[in-house]
Amino acid sequence: IKEIETEEFTFLDKVVDGANLEEETIKKETAKEVLDLLKILKDKNRKIIELRYGIGCKEHTLENIAKKCDITHQGARYLISKSLIKLRKEAEKRELFC
Repeated sequence: IKEIETEEFTFLDKVVDGANLEEETIKKETAKEVLDLLKILKDKNRKIIELRYGIGCKEHTLENIAKKCDITHQGARYLISKSLIKLRKEAEKRELFC
């Protein structure tokens, strides 16, 4: 690809920057959609999902989540599974992430 030079940037630089900008915009929109989707969960379930997947914090283990939320390891696993099913159904209903 022959680069077209204009002032300080080449045409290729501008195309790459545009692609990065588009990618960044998609990431931000996806993050907004995920945060909005999480609002359908009860507070406790939302907190568990946020902890498990590092939303607004670092990722936590099931053991750590169980301790923080005063539930059993199996209880944490169950609530995560139940919440993910609910989120998946809602995302399909909203036609997100197709």
